[in-house]
Amino acid sequence: MFLLILSIPLLFGLADNDSRFWQTVALLVALQASAVDLNLLPIPGLDGFGILQPYLPRDMQMQANQITPMLSILLLMMITSHSVSKALWSAVYELTDFFAFDRFLIYEGLKFFRFWT
Repeated sequence: MFLLILSIPLLFGLADNDSRFWQTVALLVALQASAVDLNLLPIPGLDGFGILQPYLPRDMQMQANQITPMLSILLLMMITSHSVSKALWSAVYELTDFFAFDRFLIYEGLKFFRFWT
């Protein structure tokens, strides 16, 4: 929902590429898009699995509930790998492109956020 609200000014052309505000908003949108992408994965413990769970057999649901803590840790470790991270951010950029956010704004927002580098 927050992603949709933030994209409205860009859809109407109200954003200025040189404005730190819109660069920061673009970074927030990218972070929201990454949260959406991660939560929709059908992995136990995430919302994507919660969508599928009612349609699974009861024994499979119980097994998934038992391995949920381990899968969360495994997911965190996988995100740090280059190939998984690249796939995640490709999906994030596809989603932000859909909502008309310029990748340049996202990059500038990240650069502004990481001012110490």
